[in-house]
This record gives sequence, C-alpha cells and structure tokens, in this order.
Amino acid sequence: MAQQALHRSTFYDRVIKEQATVTGPPLAKVVAMDSGEPVAGVIIGMTLIGPDGGDGGFQCFTTQQAGIAIRHLPLAPGRYQYHLDPDPKSRFAPTQWRRGQPYVVVANDGTTAVPVLKLGVRVAR
Repeated sequence: MAQQALHRSTFYDRVIKEQATVTGPPLAKVVAMDSGEPVAGVIIGMTLIGPDGGDGGFQCFTTQQAGIAIRHLPLAPGRYQYHLDPDPKSRFAPTQWRRGQPYVVVANDGTTAVPVLKLGVRVAR
C-alpha cells in the first residue's frame, strides 16, 4: 500500500510540473463535490470511448487556479470518460466517471462545452 502511494505521489508531482506552464483553450472545470469550489492541481485522465464502447486512447490534463483544465494536446472528436487524481496530500479523493456524470465531449473543431466535473472528498476516519 505504501509503495502504491509513493508511485501515485511521484506520478502526480511529475505531471503537475510538466504541465505547469501549458496554454490552450479550456477543456473542463473541476469543483469540490461538497462545496462547489474550484480545485486547482487535479490531474484529469481522459479515455476516449470508441464507437464500439472500447478504449480509444488516453491523455491527461491538469487544472489551473480556477479549476479549469487547459487542452494543450490535440484530442480526437468523441466522448471521453474521466478520472480525477487530486494531490495525494489533499483532502480530496480520486474520483472516476460514473453513470449520471457528464462525459467530456470533444467536437470536430476540438472544442468542448467545458463540463463541470465533481471531485470527491476523503471520508474522515
């Protein structure tokens, strides 16, 4: 368990550092599930859902100060399911797409409607 947490923390730190200065149009917004406040520093992993329901590829993006993730890489048009990976040291919990939540839909011109994605909160023990 500690080894997995170490790898997750290393991955998180590397991606946040790599994407610290990216620019581009908005992709999605991440907010806290309990308060609705924007959450910066969240990695949004996105998986393209192919026409047959299969996995069509994976990309990741990070949220900036206002909780907005910037689309700095090209994405194929289509529907994407997401998983949200917050700072492992934060009060937030990794959160996956589930039925009833929005997809991130990329139009033919590469734009999205900037859906609001809700990030779960850790349960106090």
